[in-house]
Amino acid sequence: MQRKHLVRDSIGSTIAVFLVMAAFAYIPFNLKILNPIKHGLKDFQFSDIYFSKIKSKAPIDTNIVIVNIGYNNRYQLAQQLKAIKKHNPAVIGVDVLFRSDKDPIIDSLLQAEINNTPNLVMASYLTGEDDNHRFTGLDTTTLNLKNRQWGFINFVGKDESYPVRKIKPFYTLGEKTENSFAAAIAQMFDEEGYKKLKERHKEFEIINYSRKQDQYLVIDVNDLEQTDLSFLKGKIVLMGFLGPDVNTQVLEESRFTPMNKKYSGKSFPDMYGVVIHANFLSSILAQDYINKVPFWLSIVLAFIICFIHVYFFIKFYVGQHKFYHLVTKIIQLLTFILMIYASFMFLSWFGLDVDMGAILGSIALSVDVIYFYDGFVTWLHEKYGYETVFGHH
Repeated sequence: MQRKHLVRDSIGSTIAVFLVMAAFAYIPFNLKILNPIKHGLKDFQFSDIYFSKIKSKAPIDTNIVIVNIGYNNRYQLAQQLKAIKKHNPAVIGVDVLFRSDKDPIIDSLLQAEINNTPNLVMASYLTGEDDNHRFTGLDTTTLNLKNRQWGFINFVGKDESYPVRKIKPFYTLGEKTENSFAAAIAQMFDEEGYKKLKERHKEFEIINYSRKQDQYLVIDVNDLEQTDLSFLKGKIVLMGFLGPDVNTQVLEESRFTPMNKKYSGKSFPDMYGVVIHANFLSSILAQDYINKVPFWLSIVLAFIICFIHVYFFIKFYVGQHKFYHLVTKIIQLLTFILMIYASFMFLSWFGLDVDMGAILGSIALSVDVIYFYDGFVTWLHEKYGYETVFGHH
């Protein structure tokens, strides 16, 4: 077996593997029989296992306090805001959209309370998505608010049944750059952290989930009057929906996240929107981000790793064919375990998200693609004298 022919056939087989993967990726197969599998693993990523099962539990973030607004009306919200600001929090974020007028007297009370709170960030919402997935407008409120800071609360995802993994930290709307809700709060609380976020120049940030609801300081909807609120001084207070009370989970304002214990076939969303914003805010304050390895680099890594496997697979295929399946299946299994473990280590140690899909897919296909490549180059050998290690076993 000539080494140069083995190397050339290994390169050819590896290219064939990637051509097959490209066909699966870009040819629109429509197999209804696969729908249950597709639905059960909807938008699944291996990083979900890391966030839901492996990542160590973070300590309570004492910078952030979440106040549950429950089903409070606008008068009750005004009373909550009044009680909170008495204790001089550094920033108050209100994760509520007031899109329509209601009782004019109550609206005026809430309006006055908001206008008299200088260190407050209100929620806004990007709207008018066009065919190119660009937003054209911004919803704020019908209340007459003055000199307010705004932060949009949009999440990134195909729809509400998909996990929220990414967020736009900023969005350019016309000539103005809008802050996300968490970024707007960080700008008021930690100017250095906000500056570092802007310097990353990322269109999307992968949310480095570190905490569930019970890992934040939470005040329930009816507990403000019975709680000593002096600890709110200098803190970030997020007013948002955590259910009718913190012990009753409901679908409203809930989203799936990678921290869901059931990362396939999810049946119930695991995190309220305000807690997702809190997680991104914690990441900004700690300057603890996840960096996505570029797609092209993931493909290069996949090609190199696939080539190494194909090289040894072909040696067994040609030299010791009867052991081919046994050896290759063992190597595939060990490689899968090693690659998944490596992806978790990259996330944990370096904050790097490496897409293992191409690597694992190429190794999974390589064993069978070698059979097809064998037939192709054997035909080339017989018809045109193409030199190959195949066709002689």
